Amino acid sequence: MVSAYGLLDNLTRVVVGPTIGGYVDRHERMPGCKIMLRLQNCCIGGSAAAGLALLWPGSAALTTPALYWPLIWVLTVLGAASSAGSTGVQIAVEREAVKALCGDDAGALAAINATMRAIDLTALLLAPLAAGVLMTAAGPFAAAAAMSAYCCLAYIPEVLLLAAAFRAAPALMRPKATAVAAAAAAAADAESERAGLLAASGRAGSVDGLSRVGSIQKPLIVSRGSSVSASSSAFGGRVSGDGQGDGEAPGGGLEGDGLLQPGGGGGGSQEQLSGLPEEQQEPQLPTSTLLPAQRSASVRSLDGVHTAEAEAEAAAGGAGGGSGSGSGLLGRREPRGRGGGGSAAARVGALVAAAGRAAAEYRDSWRVYVQQPLLLPCLALALIYMTVLSLGFLMTSFLKWTGLTEAEVSVYRGIGALTGLAATVLFPPLSKWAGLRFCAAAGITYQLACLSAGVLPVALTIMSHGGGKPSVGQVRVMVGGLVSSRTGLWMYDLAVTQLIQQGVAEEHMGAVYGVQSSLQATFEMLSFVAGLLSPDPARFHWLMLGSVCSVGAAASLVWVYVCSGPRQQGHGGSSGGGGQAAAGAPAAAGGKVGAASNARAAAVVVAASGGAAGAPRYQAVPSGDEA
Repeated sequence: MVSAYGLLDNLTRVVVGPTIGGYVDRHERMPGCKIMLRLQNCCIGGSAAAGLALLWPGSAALTTPALYWPLIWVLTVLGAASSAGSTGVQIAVEREAVKALCGDDAGALAAINATMRAIDLTALLLAPLAAGVLMTAAGPFAAAAAMSAYCCLAYIPEVLLLAAAFRAAPALMRPKATAVAAAAAAAADAESERAGLLAASGRAGSVDGLSRVGSIQKPLIVSRGSSVSASSSAFGGRVSGDGQGDGEAPGGGLEGDGLLQPGGGGGGSQEQLSGLPEEQQEPQLPTSTLLPAQRSASVRSLDGVHTAEAEAEAAAGGAGGGSGSGSGLLGRREPRGRGGGGSAAARVGALVAAAGRAAAEYRDSWRVYVQQPLLLPCLALALIYMTVLSLGFLMTSFLKWTGLTEAEVSVYRGIGALTGLAATVLFPPLSKWAGLRFCAAAGITYQLACLSAGVLPVALTIMSHGGGKPSVGQVRVMVGGLVSSRTGLWMYDLAVTQLIQQGVAEEHMGAVYGVQSSLQATFEMLSFVAGLLSPDPARFHWLMLGSVCSVGAAASLVWVYVCSGPRQQGHGGSSGGGGQAAAGAPAAAGGKVGAASNARAAAVVVAASGGAAGAPRYQAVPSGDEA
């Protein structure tokens, strides 16, 4: 059952890791933290309650198989399911909240990451010790009862402490950055640049012309929360499939022959222009001034705004077929069918639709992970978990077979925890002095050197003696290299954690960490499978050599990443989950607007230059001879 628990625990993280990460991305920090803490504590509490039922003095479950095995599986499954909650807590608190708290301060981010890791390592050191002391002094039943009570009561102070931390740090209370917020920031930048151009121009005609340029250049973003009226005011009317308008917008904007005119008070209507002096009127540009490719791109971009939401709905809920609700224009949902709403077919259809959405979220999380700029170091971190060179039950069995006592192994385990804590002390000043890339390369290289120095002599001795036991001295040297390597391991882990925090967009951070947790659990599960396939301690040296090769492959990936040179790790380059809007900076028009009849006018071209997320960009392009 111990092996079954280990496999189920890792399998849970493999299956639900990306989904948990996407869930954290879609919810604000405090609600997401509460839900993940509730899930974690409830699962652990239920598992401990099943253990209480088994350990109760004189319990009939120990002698009745019909009660014993269901309770064993409840204990195992709920204990493994708690990994989903712990993964969500780790992403929401230790990754996203820390990044939001520190912002762009790399030094503060390194210090808080190191402190968080030190707390984790200390808890991993003290919790088994406390459980062992309690089981020895009071018995297994008392230990299970204390654990169950702790999990039930710990939720309240955890939530209260989180709420106090969020109140003390206003940065944690701000909503997460989304595509709409990013578009608003880009629009504000474009507006400030337009204001600078207006200040430099002293002519009323240029003021009128540039006003219309700025109003059209604001990114046309349609989100699920956007209203139809806001969309209509941005377009100046409803846009049909061929790019022609259906009439005049409520704000007075007109749609000419394929050329969009802004509605509202921007001075773009024909009546407002006719009231100006002739030298200040900007000539109306016919559609012929647009290049053919630009006209087609304009129509495609506008059509894409209306169809993007429908395509997203089809991707997320397409598996539901006709049983679900339809998605209309701009995210409006059609009413559900009234007939047979409570039938079994409707419930099955709803389950299929939910499964389709979950599969789409899982696929999107993996797409974001593969396209993020830190793929190589993340894969290297996952490869490190495919190892038996940790003081787990496989290595403990081998060490006891070679002649070491349980007490000596426990001492080595404590020393390993202390060497891991040393990495949390060294990382902040080292990252400030040499940078994150150096810390990553130094950490993984140091780990590989320590493991090689400890494992190779023991493995060569076993092979030379045809499977005989190595000497106790050689085994102790191997364990010394193993515990020393923990400093490099956690140094590399901290470096990759901060690289992700600084190089991945906030709205994708949960997806990346969720997939990373899934990959790490996959490789760790492979190490368990290898132990099951080769249970003979006399052949354990092959597993140790394979573990050294896995760490060597991880080091190779890290050095390829480091030697590839600095990369531009912009937040806007990520793609995969929900489009990220980008607004192009307005280009200065090449002529003097409204000076005379021979003055060159700036033609406003809506040019869709799809970025990584497919978001349209809008910029002013000079017309006439300068086009």
